Amino acid sequence: MEIERYAQVTDATGDRPPDVLARRLFDIGATAVTVYSSAVTVEGDPLRLDQIEGDMAEAISHLFVYYDDERSALDAVALEPEASN
Repeated sequence: MEIERYAQVTDATGDRPPDVLARRLFDIGATAVTVYSSAVTVEGDPLRLDQIEGDMAEAISHLFVYYDDERSALDAVALEPEASN
């Protein structure tokens, strides 16, 4: 595991999880991102922190979530066999 530093969005090339996360955080408003193992440091405009903090926390915590509770429930309904009449 190595430290991944992204000074700008163009540094986040590739499809590895830290690259994807960095791009998502830059899209939200980060000015720099550092990823090491499960630790993420995000730099940004302190005047916007109240506006973007929740979105950044969600981007970090949902990086590996493929289905949320609502999606899983919809998939389960779609996969149920039709009742025969």
